[in-house]
Amino acid sequence: MRALDVVRLRLALLLLLVAGCSALVGASAALGDAPASTSAPSISGLARDGGKLKADRGSWEGAKPIVYSYGWSRCDASGAECAALASADRRTYKPGHEDVGHTLRVTVTAIGEGGAASASSLASEEIAAAPLLARKHPKIAGSASDGQLLSAGTGAWKGTPPQSFAYQWLSCPRGSGACSSIEGATASSYRVETAQIGRKLRVVVTASNAVGAVSSTSSASKPVTAGAPVSLQAPTIAGGLQEGQTLMASAGEWAGTGPLAYSYQWLRCSLVLGCSEIAGATSATYTAGVADLLSKLAVVVMASNAQGSATATSAETQPVLGVLPANTALPTISGTLKLNQLLSAASGAWSGSEPISYAYQWQLCVLGACTNIAKATSPTFLLGALDLANTLRVIVTATNVAGSTPATSAATGPIAGLL
Repeated sequence: MRALDVVRLRLALLLLLVAGCSALVGASAALGDAPASTSAPSISGLARDGGKLKADRGSWEGAKPIVYSYGWSRCDASGAECAALASADRRTYKPGHEDVGHTLRVTVTAIGEGGAASASSLASEEIAAAPLLARKHPKIAGSASDGQLLSAGTGAWKGTPPQSFAYQWLSCPRGSGACSSIEGATASSYRVETAQIGRKLRVVVTASNAVGAVSSTSSASKPVTAGAPVSLQAPTIAGGLQEGQTLMASAGEWAGTGPLAYSYQWLRCSLVLGCSEIAGATSATYTAGVADLLSKLAVVVMASNAQGSATATSAETQPVLGVLPANTALPTISGTLKLNQLLSAASGAWSGSEPISYAYQWQLCVLGACTNIAKATSPTFLLGALDLANTLRVIVTATNVAGSTPATSAATGPIAGLL
């Protein structure tokens, strides 16, 4: 290649390089500068639960157009320890219950052709709780009859929780006139009393939160009517749970329009058969008998008035126990006190729960010391050679469902020989 051609080639390459650099510089100028914040974003509006806050994006410089996006964060009361709020990406934000006691910040991101930049506001005021506002009045549920239990709903409320509720039931004349508070009726439920017959009832519900308290009153119930008996507390049974002992039933506690009349039915209960009525046991008292041994007892009380009747059943007692055998006359021995003669033992007299069974143990007494005679356990005893010149006695043990009790006869005279 000639020298002139080499020079021409180098010149062409240089021109291409210069043209490329000029194109890059032109492109950069076309994109412009990235956005930059010249005054920070700010927050305005009502800093309260349920209020509305609005972000001012502040001032920005940079090549136009610029697009802005928003992100809200929840911070502690001092404006620190901030955490981004999911989905809170609009210019406005409505504080909720969970924001009470916190502050908020907003971060504005400016996006232009030259890039993106972000800036954050100062913390808002601490979000205050919202006062309560009744949206729906409380309602009364239940039958407005003497003795019936009414319950009050809280109604519906707008405002910051936690909300606590207090109740006051009111007695209102059937016609016109002011309602009056029912003394002691300050729970969410109220047992209608006879004094309210012919009157209407209302309930005042007072809701409270950190801001204050607001009351809302229900509509009036229907006029209170007389009511059938209602069991408030089950009957109870008192007395000794032993054969021959008399038990007494209390009627329990009842509501309803008086006077109330009571009737009784005693029950005998077992684990296998359950409870069944005891024939003829229809008074407030009952004397436990042999048939009740080891069974439990209960009582059904029926309360009646002009409006109707209702029943309530007591809890079952513990099993009825028997009476332990008690000796009232000692056993005795009869027969001839001679060798090869048969002696007989009488069991004596006993009290206690029947049936009673008897067991016998004959004893040989030598010089005042008595010992059991092996296998001598029947009501009779045949005298033998070992018994000569000694005495005998018998121990009778009476046993029933309650246990066992022994009693010992007096000793016989000395046993004589055949002569």
